[in-house]
Amino acid sequence: MTKQLIKKHYWTVVLILFFSYKFSIVLFRPELLLTNQWIYFTGGKKGIYLGVVISIVYLAVAVKKEHLSIKKFSISILIVIISYILLYHLIKIVVLSFV
Repeated sequence: MTKQLIKKHYWTVVLILFFSYKFSIVLFRPELLLTNQWIYFTGGKKGIYLGVVISIVYLAVAVKKEHLSIKKFSISILIVIISYILLYHLIKIVVLSFV
C-alpha cells in the first residue's frame, strides 16, 4: 500500500517542493516583485523548509484518505525528505559547476 501511495503522489510532491522552493521568494522578499530579477532568485533554505512542510501536509492528507498507519506514513515522509535533500544538493552541485 505504501508503494502505491508513493507512486501515486511522488511527482505531485516533487512539484510542490520545486514550486514552493522557487516561488517562496514572493513570501519572504515581496519587494523583489517590483523588479525584473525576482524570477532568477530562489527561496533559499526558507523555501526548502516551506516546501518540506507543505509536502508533509499534503502527504498527511493523502495518508488520511488512504487509511494508512503512522509507521507507513513516517517511512513515506522519510523517503521524500531524503530524496528531496539529495535532489537539492545534486542540482546545487550541477549549477555551481557551470559558474
